[in-house]
Amino acid sequence: MSFGGSVSAMISTLKNNARARKTLFDGSAKLASGIRVKKIVSEKKASPELLKEIRTRMKRENRIRSTRILIMTSIFLLILLVILLVI
Repeated sequence: MSFGGSVSAMISTLKNNARARKTLFDGSAKLASGIRVKKIVSEKKASPELLKEIRTRMKRENRIRSTRILIMTSIFLLILLVILLVI
């Protein structure tokens, strides 16, 4: 295995070219000084009725999506079975 030199050069290059990743939580000094103010959490509140409506709508959409996936998978497997039996 004589590729040690090229691999170590590649790793060194990747490390040198890597940039520091920043998240919203890293720049707390900038946020505190007012240079860059950005809200992390929304201040909007939802009523319990609205939350219940959203929850039921999401459940219905998920049920429809899972039913479609089940139907498509069944059709695919049925076609595959027919093709395998014919051959």
